[in-house]
Amino acid sequence: MQTNLRNAGEGTAYLVAREEHRAEFRISLFRIGFIGTLFMANLIPQINSPASSPINIPELLPLAILLLLALGLLTDIWWIGRGGQFSRFYKPAYKYFVIMIDVVAFSFVLYLAFSNELIREEIILRGLTPRLLLPLFFLGLFGIYIILDLLRFSVASLYFTFAMFSTGYSLVYLLIFRNSMEWSSALTYTSFFTVPAFLMTLLCAYVSKRMANMVLDSKIQQQLERYLPPALAKEHWKKNSPLTNLGEGRLSETAVLFADIRGFTAISGRLNPVEMVELLNTYFNDMIDEIFKHRGTIDKIAGDKLIALFGTPVCNKDHCEQALSAALGMMDRLSDLNKMRNLQGEETIELGIGIDHGEVVLGSVGSSQRMDFTAIGDPVNTASRLETLTKKFKSDIIISNNLLERVSPEFQRRLKLEEYGKAQLKGKRKPITVSGVERKKYAM
Repeated sequence: MQTNLRNAGEGTAYLVAREEHRAEFRISLFRIGFIGTLFMANLIPQINSPASSPINIPELLPLAILLLLALGLLTDIWWIGRGGQFSRFYKPAYKYFVIMIDVVAFSFVLYLAFSNELIREEIILRGLTPRLLLPLFFLGLFGIYIILDLLRFSVASLYFTFAMFSTGYSLVYLLIFRNSMEWSSALTYTSFFTVPAFLMTLLCAYVSKRMANMVLDSKIQQQLERYLPPALAKEHWKKNSPLTNLGEGRLSETAVLFADIRGFTAISGRLNPVEMVELLNTYFNDMIDEIFKHRGTIDKIAGDKLIALFGTPVCNKDHCEQALSAALGMMDRLSDLNKMRNLQGEETIELGIGIDHGEVVLGSVGSSQRMDFTAIGDPVNTASRLETLTKKFKSDIIISNNLLERVSPEFQRRLKLEEYGKAQLKGKRKPITVSGVERKKYAM
C-alpha cells in the first residue's frame, strides 16, 4: 500500500494539494471568462461604430494584457498538473500568489471602469451613485470568487482572499474619489463592502472545512478499500488516521496467508497475454472477495502470488479462524471457477495455500519515489514455504502448528485436518509441525 504522505502520492497532504490544483484550474477558466467578457464588451461596440471612428487601442490594451496574463496562468497551471511535474513544482503557497494576482487584476479592471467619465455619467443618468455602486460591484465579484475559492478546501485562503479584496477595494475607492473624499463617508462606503464580505467569509470558511473533511474522508477511504474490506476500512478510518498510522512500523500478531497458482509458468506459456490477464483478473477478483469477506487485508499481489494478512490493521481475536475460513472459501471459489472454465472448454487451474501465524512488522518500505505498505517477518517467509509443501503432501492448504494452536477446538471440529508431523522448511533451522486442511463445503 503506498502511504508516503508527500512523495508517494497517496497521503493526506498530496490529496489536499491535488484538490487545490483542480480548483486553481477551474478558477483560471473563470478568470479568462470574466476578463474576456469585459474585453469583448469593450471591443464589439467599437467594431460596430461608424467606420470613421477608430478602435480605441489605449482603452483595450490593459484588458488585452490582462487576458494574455490569464491565458498564461491557465497554461502554467495546466502544465504543473501534468504527471510528474505536479510533485516537483506545485506548492501550497501557489494559491496565495494566484489570489494576489487575481485581486490586483480585478481591482485594476474595476478602477478602469469607474474612472471612465463616460461610464460614471451613464451611472448618474440612471439615477445611481458611483460611490454606492462600486462596493456592490466589488461585493458581487468577491461573492463569485470566494465561492470558487471553496474548491481550494483551504480556510486560510478564504481569509487571505477577504484581506486582499478589502485592500483592493480600499485602494480603488481612494484613487477614484480622492478629489471629493470625506473620511467619514469613506469609512461608511468601505463598510458597505467589508462587513457583508467578512460575513460571507465566515460562512464559506465553515462550509470549506466541512467540504474538505468530506472529500478527504471519501478519498482516503477509497484508498483503504483497495487493500481492506469496505467495512474494515470504515472501522479503521473511524478509529485512526489511516495514512499516518499504517505507514509507521509497528509489531502485530498476524496470520499470514500465501496463495500461489500451481504450474503458473506452464499455463502462461499456453495462453496469449490477453487470455492470461483475463484469467488472473477473474481469479484475483474471486480470491480477494473471499479474503475481504473474512476481514483480511491484501498485502501484496505479484504475478500469480497473493499474500493476505488477518488481524491487522484492526485486531480481532478470531483472526486465525478468519484466515482458515478465507482459505477454505478460496478453494470453493476456485472449484466454481474451474467448473465454469470446463464448460467453456478452457484449462482448469490448481491452487496451493500456506498459512502461518506470528509477529510481523507492519509499515511502509521503499524510497521517496515509491512506498509500499507491507508485512515483514518470519511468518511471511514460513507461509510461503508452507505453500510449497502442498504439492509434496498433495493437500490444497497447509498450516503451521503456530496457527492451529490459536484456533478454538470448536472451530477445529468443523474442519477435516490431517497431521503431517514435522517438516523441514528451506531457511529454517528446526523443523516445524504442519497439518493439511482438506477443501470441503462447510457451515460457517
